[in-house]
Amino acid sequence: MNISSMASSSSSVVVVDDDQVVNKYDVFISFRGVDTRDSFTSHVYSALCRKNVETYIDYKLERGHEISPALLKAIEDSKLSLVIFSQNYASSSWCLDELVHILKCKHRNGQLVVPVFHGIDPSHVRKQKGSYEVAFAQLQQRFHIDKVKEWRDALESAANLSGWDSLNTRPESKLVEAIVEDIINKLNSVYVSSSSSDDDAKGLVGISKRYEQVMSLLTIESYDIRVVGIWGIGGIGKTTLASVIFTRLISRFEGGCFLPNVREEAQKHGLNHLRTKLLSTLLEEETSSASNMVAGSTFARSRLRRKKVLIVLDDVNDSEQLELLVGDHDNWFGLGSRIIVTTRDIQVLRKGANEVYEVKELDFDEALQLFQLNAFKNSSPPSTDYIELSERVVDYTKGVPLALKVLGSYLHSRSKKEWESALNKLKKMPNMKIHSVLRISYDGLDEKEKDIFLDIVCFFKGEDRSLVENILDGCDLFADIGITDLINKSLITIIENRVWMHDLLQEMGWEIVRQESKDLGKRSRLWIADDVCRVLKTNTGTATIEGIFLDMSKMRDVDLNPEVFVNMYNLRLLKIYNSNNLIKGCKLHFTRGLQCLPDALRYLHWYGYPLKSLPSNFNPENLVVLEMPHSQIEQLWSENQYLDKLRKIDLSNSENLTQFPDLSQAPHLESMNLGGHRNLLQVPSYLEYFDKLTVLNLSGNSNLKNLKAIPQRIQYLDLEGTGIEELPSSIGSLDKLFSLILRNCKGLKKLSSNMHKLKSLDHLNLYGCSSLDNFPDLPMEIRYLNLSGTAIEQVPSQIEGLSNLQILDLGNCRRLKTAPKRIMPLTQACYEDYKPDIEMVSFMNCLNLDENARDNLMEYAQLRVWRMATAVASLRPTPADEDEQSQLFVCCPGNKIPSWFNYQSEGSSISIKLPSQWFRTNFLGFTLCVVVAFNNYKDYSSLDFQTQSEFTTSSGESYKFDTKLIGWVGNEGWDSFTVVRLVDADHLFLWYDHSFNLNVLKGDERENWCTNLRNATEVSFEFKPVDLFSDPVESCYVNKCGVCLIYAQDQDSTIVMDEDVGKLTVGESSKSKRPRQAYKPTGTSIFIDNGDEEEEGEPQPKRN
Repeated sequence: MNISSMASSSSSVVVVDDDQVVNKYDVFISFRGVDTRDSFTSHVYSALCRKNVETYIDYKLERGHEISPALLKAIEDSKLSLVIFSQNYASSSWCLDELVHILKCKHRNGQLVVPVFHGIDPSHVRKQKGSYEVAFAQLQQRFHIDKVKEWRDALESAANLSGWDSLNTRPESKLVEAIVEDIINKLNSVYVSSSSSDDDAKGLVGISKRYEQVMSLLTIESYDIRVVGIWGIGGIGKTTLASVIFTRLISRFEGGCFLPNVREEAQKHGLNHLRTKLLSTLLEEETSSASNMVAGSTFARSRLRRKKVLIVLDDVNDSEQLELLVGDHDNWFGLGSRIIVTTRDIQVLRKGANEVYEVKELDFDEALQLFQLNAFKNSSPPSTDYIELSERVVDYTKGVPLALKVLGSYLHSRSKKEWESALNKLKKMPNMKIHSVLRISYDGLDEKEKDIFLDIVCFFKGEDRSLVENILDGCDLFADIGITDLINKSLITIIENRVWMHDLLQEMGWEIVRQESKDLGKRSRLWIADDVCRVLKTNTGTATIEGIFLDMSKMRDVDLNPEVFVNMYNLRLLKIYNSNNLIKGCKLHFTRGLQCLPDALRYLHWYGYPLKSLPSNFNPENLVVLEMPHSQIEQLWSENQYLDKLRKIDLSNSENLTQFPDLSQAPHLESMNLGGHRNLLQVPSYLEYFDKLTVLNLSGNSNLKNLKAIPQRIQYLDLEGTGIEELPSSIGSLDKLFSLILRNCKGLKKLSSNMHKLKSLDHLNLYGCSSLDNFPDLPMEIRYLNLSGTAIEQVPSQIEGLSNLQILDLGNCRRLKTAPKRIMPLTQACYEDYKPDIEMVSFMNCLNLDENARDNLMEYAQLRVWRMATAVASLRPTPADEDEQSQLFVCCPGNKIPSWFNYQSEGSSISIKLPSQWFRTNFLGFTLCVVVAFNNYKDYSSLDFQTQSEFTTSSGESYKFDTKLIGWVGNEGWDSFTVVRLVDADHLFLWYDHSFNLNVLKGDERENWCTNLRNATEVSFEFKPVDLFSDPVESCYVNKCGVCLIYAQDQDSTIVMDEDVGKLTVGESSKSKRPRQAYKPTGTSIFIDNGDEEEEGEPQPKRN
């Protein structure tokens, strides 16, 4: 089963009423009743109806002496007119008036017209011969000559159209089939070509895109039998989408059935009733007859197997429903049949569906459009105040169509004051119509799934999935399968291994908890600070309470009763935290002590725990996670504790802790954080045998001199700021070690000679290891290497062989004087199977670098840019790459823009005249460079560059785009605010960012940019230094900048790199003028446009 989803940037969600889905008429039939009413016309009409083609014939209305306005309206409301010419057609002025009006609609509105010549020669109709000649002889006596001429012209025009002759297609049954098939094909073309704006006007916002996406999964033209699921949360538009698809496709099938509300109907009437209804519809039998059929009888199956059908089963919530209704579909239905199933639970589709289409929320613009259609009934908002209020509603709904329609209709014609009141009310309680629809999914959960859902709603939204599963497994909730079921039912999603849910679903969950009781102490979960404080201060907690999360940043200090937790003996989850990291300490005080904590606790997080120890009567055997950072605790417990369930412990920065807690009875421990303990002298030997421990943080333990006991399966080891002097040789056996942090280990003088054996090592941070001046061989797999602040005098030679290295930080290496020609690997293999990523080399504050080293660095940067540009240009972006970026960054001391930047300017901005035809298909993008002057800059602040580019066309139109280019990550870690390093020298920053290569932009964005920008004649760039929060950095400024345009070149002039020695060789060109430099890294020649080559009308570079 494949799952297809639509990204929000291109998604469109549909909400319509049933009467909006069906057009008034597909076909209008014009015929002479006395000739064909009970014969040929009735056969055509029946065949069209069997194909679910909405067909109008004029005996629905009473005839008068002249054609009625209602009949004229019926013609106008039809997409196609079928004109059946017979022997006596021309004898009816009524028929002739119909024909005239039909042709007017054809010319005015593009209505399709299909003539059928039944028992008459088309030439007799065209030239009014035979019976038509006789008829017109009589008409001329009764009507004005102008009227008669109008009829003659109409007959001639209609007879000249492509149509059907009954004399050429026999028997008549085949003629009827051919006519109906022709009509269906023409109508399909009409539906496909209908514009999305028409759909939007009807409330079908963006239906065309979604329709096409599902059509690609249905593959209508293939002869297999396919089941396609449409999956998503309640109110997202699944039923509407299925309705539109059914209406537009049903005419292509020999039969069909749309079964709405399967879940509800099955509960009310049973599945046998639904099966009878489905069978009677598909076999075109009366319900009473179908109910007498034996379920699954051979005869019924035989009939169905010969019939190509379209079935929609709406709101299925149980695989048994699917099995009973469509069963073994490959053997039940005819070739080419299609079955569409809408559901909130993807598990229903696991076995039976070929494809699954996941319905996503609307993006902001679509949501605003849909809301305003309902709030203002197709008119514009009366004032800008309503636009702002509309945007607030859209932000609240987060793209759920049902919510947009309900709230739009509710707010229609209301005053601004009422809108404000309604929005304030929504903050306190949900709209019950929306709530009731969303709650259907919750009500279908079992009791443990409901507990998991409400725990996530109140406490764990946005948390790591593994952590949540560990905690809830400890609560005996079988979280692994439970979370999977919630995902299947569209109640939660997992993004980057974190648990998320739609805001409306969270509000629904909150309301469920609120409805448990008006008494706060009798609710199962408390998460609002005021509610928690009220219960704690009044000591009114009860056994009903299972979870409390208290954000102390939202409360004042309070002294609590020692017995505050006595009655909460079912409390499983307790988190007392501070979302404002700048506020230290605990606002809960226990001047009379704390009598107890519930033994039922599985999750205990208490920031700044104010007491010296846990209550003596507390039994921690059920604890899964114990987190007490910045606590006042001195001793965790006085005797050995059985901690078989404990998975994570965090006692970081609990500086009063006098001894390492005894965790010998916690064999399943996975994560331990004991950072910031100056009293820790050694690690207990038993840790070596903890085979589940993967994360160990001992940072800031300055008295820790050696590290003998290291768990063998450790993945993340943080020894920042410890007193360690050397790494043990046994470290080479840690084949799972992924990240090793040794920041600011001032006494570290050498690394283990076995470092190269760390095959999983990806991240090595040696920042601030000021005694370290040489390195052993490092593992080839390493991607991030930070040597900033070490005592090295030259770049270690083995770095050149680290083929996976992407980030190399050599900042603040004050003794560093030289740099090799190739600082990082630059071979062809490095860019095969290239994936978007960031590459960075920083020599920040390496002020002793000689001129040759800086030249080598710029030469390296030039070649690296071309490597990346070519690799990125060859990518075929996929939806998974959508948020990824490729960016090259190089930094070193210097005050000159490299000479190969052909456009240069003083100051923080540059404006250049673009060469003619600058935006050709071989354009690879811009490389940018700035020189930055620093004035007492402190490097604990991150530095980036907010960059605005503005493209201007010859007609004066301008297009602005913003991006943030990386600078450097400042000093960080435990000493980030105590050790300040100043930057005073000028530095050069150089980037290649693929977002400046317009040819790699995807989808509509790329198409729109290309269309607008290929006509640009000028571009400007402005660079502003900003910090991590995008605030301006005052202690530095850009005083020079440069721009370089890069192209792939298919001519003879190239510069190639000698892979062995890094030399540049200039190839000869057959042209008298060649680009200043070029480079051929992967079989594609690349050159820099230097603006020197004169072309007629081509502007030259603007150098300020």
